[in-house]
Amino acid sequence: GGLYYSEESGIYQTNPVVSAATEIVFRGEFNVDDISHFAVNENNRMQYYYVRTHFPDAEITYYPSVDDCLEAVISGKEDATTLNGLRANDILKNTRYESLSLLQLSQSDDRCYGVAMGSEGLLKLLNRGINVLGIDYGQNQAYRYADGLYSYSFFDMIKQHIGAFILGILAIAAVIISLLIRDNKRSRTQIRDKEEARVELEEKQRELSDALAAAEQANRAKTAFLNNMSHDIRTPMNAIVGFTALAASHIDNPEQVKDYLQKITVSSQHLLSLINDVLDMSRIESGKVTIEESDVHLPDVIHDLRTIIQANITAKQQELLIDTQDVKHEDIITDKLRLNQVLLNILSNAIKFTPAGGTISFRLIEEPSSRADTAEFVFRIKDNGIGMSKEFQKTIFEAFTRERTSTVSGTQGTGLGMAITKNIVDMMGGSISVESEEGKGSEFILRIPCRIGESRVISEKIPELQGLRALVADDDTNSCLSVSAMLRDIGMRPDWTNYGKEAVIRAKEAKDQADEFKVYIIDWMMPDLNGIETVRRIRKIVGDDAPIIILTAYDWSDIEAEARQAGVTAFCSKPIFMSELRSVLAKPFLIEKPAADEAPAALDFTGKKILLAEDNEMNQMIAVEILKSAGFTIDIASNGAEAVELMEQAPVGTYDVILMDIQMPIMDGYEAARRIRAMEDQEKAEIPIIAVTANAFEEDRKIALEAGMNGHLAKPYDIDAIMKTLSELLK
Repeated sequence: GGLYYSEESGIYQTNPVVSAATEIVFRGEFNVDDISHFAVNENNRMQYYYVRTHFPDAEITYYPSVDDCLEAVISGKEDATTLNGLRANDILKNTRYESLSLLQLSQSDDRCYGVAMGSEGLLKLLNRGINVLGIDYGQNQAYRYADGLYSYSFFDMIKQHIGAFILGILAIAAVIISLLIRDNKRSRTQIRDKEEARVELEEKQRELSDALAAAEQANRAKTAFLNNMSHDIRTPMNAIVGFTALAASHIDNPEQVKDYLQKITVSSQHLLSLINDVLDMSRIESGKVTIEESDVHLPDVIHDLRTIIQANITAKQQELLIDTQDVKHEDIITDKLRLNQVLLNILSNAIKFTPAGGTISFRLIEEPSSRADTAEFVFRIKDNGIGMSKEFQKTIFEAFTRERTSTVSGTQGTGLGMAITKNIVDMMGGSISVESEEGKGSEFILRIPCRIGESRVISEKIPELQGLRALVADDDTNSCLSVSAMLRDIGMRPDWTNYGKEAVIRAKEAKDQADEFKVYIIDWMMPDLNGIETVRRIRKIVGDDAPIIILTAYDWSDIEAEARQAGVTAFCSKPIFMSELRSVLAKPFLIEKPAADEAPAALDFTGKKILLAEDNEMNQMIAVEILKSAGFTIDIASNGAEAVELMEQAPVGTYDVILMDIQMPIMDGYEAARRIRAMEDQEKAEIPIIAVTANAFEEDRKIALEAGMNGHLAKPYDIDAIMKTLSELLK
């Protein structure tokens, strides 16, 4: 019943074994001021303590059981009772409680062991055992117990759908009466009529059976999803709470605190991604998502994706193979954000479900299109990870499905990623399929048609390179073939090899035959001889004249100095596109390394004043600390009406910018922005206004701009994004 009552009774509490919210059960409309009589189970001392602590003025009446407490609330004898959150929904599934409602309270209902004071050794032993088992063990046992509290019977289904059941009985009766009448009138067709009736009845029974099976499947899927999400959301939340406590206890150790804060950031980002998945799926199903097409440079999309996933690839020591084939149209018209989301979803899953040291390949192919204004792109993403069963492949694109719970597989997620991906691909007019085998990996094949942009890739031959030889060395055969095809289009004579040592031998052989290679394109990472050593040996043979280009899927900044010293003249990122290859071959190859950019000066907004419109006190504190550190002075308005009033009363020029939350009491941010824009004083009306809001979707950004705002920033606060936007508006 809480630390106070336990210690009053001479008992120490262990750490919680099971933790859940407390639900208040009531009938009719809920008003906390109207709750004056509580029904309490006389066998549940903790319920009594809870009510006495949180509703001290309430009158308590004891009843012999939970059921008697609930009946007392139904009959109106008592205003309310309480239930543990893990049990509440399952208990109230019973149809006799359908008139009751639940409301989750902010206080938790923990279940702990009690140890007599003086038995500290036993207390420590129990706490250690609880920590070893983990919170999930207690939660799982609680779910198993809750599942058995109430089973949905056939009679419950009849009671809930009594109207449909009666109609069904009447329909069957009508069929029987019709058959009897027909039998009397047409005795010769009696056998045929009975057979038709039998077939019709069987069909209806099959339909009812199918409908019941579908309803049960949907209910099981929803239950499994909620159980999985309970674990998946608690995992990062536990990390955030735990590392916050550790940071507070090590406040005098800056390095340790910094490490804990980094882990809190990672857990927060994961929690945000879980929430975003659920919200994305909800918006897709409600039809609120639209495809926003714009001009897109395909190489930028692919290189950005490689940059985003490179850290995760490196962390798991995986190999990333990435190449293109027959890409003729690099400038297309599509929704870049959604295309990025789709590809990143699939690539992230490939990384997640591929063990350390595994291989992931990403291949972009342009296939012939039946329409002159459209390009057909095929994205093939393959891994050698854990794969998936044939049965799961049938449901992988359905919402809330995962082959294993995160507790078993060690991976976390909502089970919505592939459902979201499938919906977006459908909206883009494309298709997605998967081929997989357990223990051997998976391959996703994504086909998306895109309108061709106005810009065209120049694929004409380069006169200076006409007929000259080129050598491509890469352990990925697909990359060799793709680059060789582009070199032929430019007008060169390409050869290729999968080995660095063979590239050195070929360079010597070509020189001996007086038919030297004029261009070398060498992969950085090859199994027998790495790219830098290969370049070093080739330079000893051919001298300094022939340009040598390093082709890599990795960040080359750490090895650039060593590579240039070995004789490398240029770098290109994988996958290389025709426009990039032409650019690097058509310009001088010996390029001096640009001087390193000086570190940007820290932003200083001293003398600038911000009006912050934000109703949440915690968000106010965070925003004030961020803005003060940059030199701003801040005034705070707790709602939109206060913000408008402060703007009206303040002299012109008092504020330089307004940060405006959207969902606020009394007056929301949109209306406040419209009122400010409509002020008679033109200088006040034109003040920059930035929406800083949890309404984070593209359509929310458009609504903010239509309301007269100058920018849109999503919560949680991104310090870099806030400072960049303020710098642009106040420069």
